[in-house]
Parts: sequence; structure tokens; C-alpha cells
Amino acid sequence: MENKDIIFTCTDLCVGCNKCLAVCPTHEANKAEVDELGNSKIKIENEKCIKCGRCIDICDHSARDYYDDTARLFEDLKKGKKITVIAAPAIRANFENYKKVLGFLKALGVNLVYDVSFGADITTWAHLKVINEENIQSVIAQPCPVIVNYIEKYRPALIDYLSPIHSPMICTAIYLKKYQKTTDGIAFISPCIAKVDEIRDENTSGLIQYNVTFSKLIDYIAENKIDVSSCREVEFDNPPCSMGFLYSRPGGLKENISLKIDKAWIRQIEGIHAYEYIDEYAKRRESKRQTPLLVDVLNCSFGCNLGTGTSKELSIDDVDFKFNNIKDKKSNEKSKWKLRRKIDELYKFFDKKLRISDFRRAYTDKSHKGIKDISEPSINDYDNVYSMMHKNTDLDKNVNCNACGYNSCKLMARAVFNGLNDPSNCIRYNKEELNVEKKMINDKNEELNGLLNEMEILSQERLERIDILKMSVEDITNTIKALFEESEKSSQNVENIVHEISDINERARRLRASIDGAKEKLDKFATATNEIVEIAENTNLLSLNASIEAARAGESGRGFNVVAGEIKNLSENTKNLAVSTKNDEEAIMVYMQQVMNVSNELEKRVSVINEKISDISSAIDKVTLKGQHISEVAVELVRDMEG
Repeated sequence: MENKDIIFTCTDLCVGCNKCLAVCPTHEANKAEVDELGNSKIKIENEKCIKCGRCIDICDHSARDYYDDTARLFEDLKKGKKITVIAAPAIRANFENYKKVLGFLKALGVNLVYDVSFGADITTWAHLKVINEENIQSVIAQPCPVIVNYIEKYRPALIDYLSPIHSPMICTAIYLKKYQKTTDGIAFISPCIAKVDEIRDENTSGLIQYNVTFSKLIDYIAENKIDVSSCREVEFDNPPCSMGFLYSRPGGLKENISLKIDKAWIRQIEGIHAYEYIDEYAKRRESKRQTPLLVDVLNCSFGCNLGTGTSKELSIDDVDFKFNNIKDKKSNEKSKWKLRRKIDELYKFFDKKLRISDFRRAYTDKSHKGIKDISEPSINDYDNVYSMMHKNTDLDKNVNCNACGYNSCKLMARAVFNGLNDPSNCIRYNKEELNVEKKMINDKNEELNGLLNEMEILSQERLERIDILKMSVEDITNTIKALFEESEKSSQNVENIVHEISDINERARRLRASIDGAKEKLDKFATATNEIVEIAENTNLLSLNASIEAARAGESGRGFNVVAGEIKNLSENTKNLAVSTKNDEEAIMVYMQQVMNVSNELEKRVSVINEKISDISSAIDKVTLKGQHISEVAVELVRDMEG
């Protein structure tokens, strides 16, 4: 088995109900913690746990469970490992046909199957031998590993009173190893969770490798849908046993001892009262008062037949009826004398074959392993814890309601002091915390009422301010509306101006085109004028030549001279007219250039005006949009304040 906690808490299922604390014989084995969500979870301190199994039985939420070696046993059998099985006498009670279960195990490869009842006979024989030979006055029987755990961890002063003889389980294993010379691994088919501690204990020499509980074995058979009823019946391989099978029921050891010692003082005790008795026994031994010869003590109220590793679905009367029948069959007659004679024969066999030293058991004081760190608080420490838990009066300190899981407020305070519990697990503490919170809530309510009154006043002022604001918003809205209307008009006027300017621009363009046309015609006219001047000059030259020729001709050329003079006059007049026209033309060109310059300037100004008008139009649009946005925000503001 892995070195891990045997009994464990499923924290997801734990609701912190404290039932496990209430039933645990050793409160130190449980530690209450508060998780990050404020939920209480009860966890196990494994070193302090004696594995009594009560927390598993009492938990309604299935938050406690345990591990055993069932799965590992079947895995190793599949691998072909050599294994011998020893079965507790309680197998007769927990399996309707246990012989078929033995047949099932044999079919899987188990070598031998031994009845631990045979080992119980060895245990009884050895007990009687040491009681007689060593003059033992009082001894605590140790077949129950839970009781051994309790004494080793919490009552180490009683270790010397524990039986010096091994339990039936170990006696069976010793017989197999030392006398039958088996080298197989040994698996114990067990009714007990705590047997794992005995198996692991340094004082049992590692004789057994598996603790396979009835409950987990039943689960394995069911989960794997194994039909055990179809298996053959198999008998145990050990020699016939006597009354050792009675060990599995309350007082079983007592019954065996009583068959050999008449009127022996034997204390039989089981269940939760066993721990109270052990504590009382310790006090009696310390004070040297009389104690029984043998204390036959078991953790489980109904013995091993309904042990911690069983399904617990049996009726104790049915079990007793079955075991009584077996007892009657073994004695053949109801005569105690007849039965004793058979036992004597068995013990003679043991005397001849067995060495008592092989079956002696030693124990270890384990109280130092995480146990003694639980300290007893001083009076001052108790007072500090009580104060933390709102327990200020003697009545508060002795409510003892047990809701925390402890039998008294003092035990709870001790647990809180040692870090094993939290004040929040105390109902009284929670009640007082609620009272404190209630007072805080009342104070807050009063403060809140004052604030509500102030808020009511402020609310009234707010309503008044809202009315004023509404009026202001209405003014703003109306102003913006008027502004919007004016903007619409301005926008329309701007559009009209744009149209007018566009028309002017068009007229200027046409004027320029006309001027360009007139200039072109003037240029042609100027060319013609120049040609006329040139012709006039040529005519004038011809006239001069004609006059010269007329003078040469004399009287005959006089008439021609007159004509030449007229031609000259015509030429001069034509030239003068052409020159005058050219001057007028140049003046017209100057004026036309001036008109052209004015037209160009007009175009530039119109272009600038167009840009400015576009800017104005854009600005008007932006102002209009901003106005609309302001109006919407103002209306929304009023709605928010009204809401």
C-alpha cells in the first residue's frame, strides 16, 4: 500500500457538520479549517488518527472514506505473483457462501487460504501460557489494532499492560512463514481498516503485504460483475481450528479463555465506552487498585463481524445465531468437558510444534509522533480564547451544547488554542457575532435614515434646480430654434448671393470674350490702316514724280501737273486720316486693356467672394448642427434630472 493517509476527507463533499468530531474518541485527530469561501472543512491528522472508523459511519455526506489494498491484490494476481490468503473469522458472517469466495480467489491464482481462526487458537494458547508461566496479574488483549493505536498514541503508560502475544492475524502469518515455510506474499481478508497499521508496524516484521477489507472486496466483485456463485466451494488449507472463530464477536476472547480458566475475572467491553474504560483502567493501575485479569476490549460495538471494513448490513442476532451453531457443531455435545478435551489436544499440538517466543509482540510509544504537541492552555490562555469566542461569563463558558463536536466548551477552547478548530464553528460565537452585526446594522440603519433625510432635502432642492434648469433649457432651446430659423434664412440669402455672383461672373466672362473679339478685329483694322498709310505714302511719291515729269514737259504737262497736285492732296489727306485713325485705335486699345484689367480683377474678387460665401455657408451649417446638439443635450439633461 502507498504511504498515504488511509482514512481521508473528500473536501468537496464535507459540509463541516462536526459529526465526525462528535464521535471521534481522539479529537486531536480532526482539524477544522475554514476555506477561502468561509466554509468549514474537517480534515484528518493522520498521525493522530487511530482509525476507529466512526467518522466514516456517521458522515451523511459520504465525505469520509478509506483506502485499502484490494485493487493492488488483484493487479498482482494478474501479474502472476505468488500470494497466500488468510481470512478473518468474520468472513463467515459477511459472505453468504464464503467458501465460493475462497474458490474465486483460488481460481485467480491464490496459493493457500488459511482461516485466521487457527491463528486465534494460537493466540489463546499463547495467552494462557504467559499468564500461567509469567504470573501476569492483568493484561489488555490486543487483537483490535484500534485499541493498540489508542494506547500507543494516547495512553503510552499502558503499553506494559498490552498483551505480549500477537493478534490472531499475525499469529497465522507467523505460522505460515516459520512453520509452513511459505515464501508467498500474504493478503489478509479483513473486517478492519486499522489492520493496515498493524501490518505496517515495525514490530510485526512485514509478514503481511495486503489488507483487503470485506467492504472493498464486495465493491470490487460488484464493479467487475463477477459471479461468485458460479465458483466452486473451497475449504481452508489450515489444520482444523477450535474456538478461535469466536474472536470476531464481542467477548470472543473471553469465551476462549473461560473454557480453560474457571471464574476468571475478564472485563468485556466494546464501542465508544472502551476508551472511557481504558482511561479509567490507567487511573486504577496508577493508583495500584485491582484490575481484571484480562480486558477483552474491541473498538467496534458488535465486534469484528460488523467491523470498520464491513458493509454493516448484518443483524447482530443473525450473526450470533450463525456463530452459536458453529460453536455447537464444533463441540458435538453441549458438554463443556468434551469441548475442553478437544482444546487440550490442540494445545498439546501447539506445545509440541510451536515456540512461544515466535509469537511475542513488542510495542512502540508513538505519543511523540505529533501527539504531545497538543498542549493544555493556561488559565490566561483559556480566558483569551473564551474572550475571542464571546464567552465572558461562567454560563457562557459552560453552555456545552456539543454543536461544535466536542463534549464541552472547554474542549472546544482547547482545540481553538491548539489550532485544531476555528471559533466560527461555535454556535454561541456565531450568535454573538450576529448580535454584533445586528447592532452594526442598526447603527448603519440610523445613519442611513439620517442620510435619507438629508437626501430628501437635497432631492427637493434638486427638483427646484431642475425646474430652474428646465426653464433655462427652454430659453436655450427657443434661442437655438430662432437661431436655426435665422440660419436657414441666411443660408437661403447666401445661396441667392451665390447665384447673383455666378451670374455676374458669367457676364464678366462674356464681356471678356467680346473684348477679345473686338481686339482681334481692331488688330485687323490696324493692319489695314497701316496698309492705307503705306499706299498713301506711295501715292504721294508717285505724285511727286508726276510733278517732276510735268515740270519737264512744260506747258504741255501743266494739266498733268494739276492732276498730280490733286493726287498729292488726296494722298496727304488719306495719310492724315489713316494716322488719325491709328491714334484712335491705340487709344481704344488702351481703354480695352483697362476694361480687360477690370474684368480680370472682377473675376478674382468674385472668386474670393465665392470662397468666403462657402466658408460662411459651412459655418452656418456647423452653427446649426451645434445648436441642434446643444438642444438635444439640454433636453436629455432635463430628462436625467427628472428621472
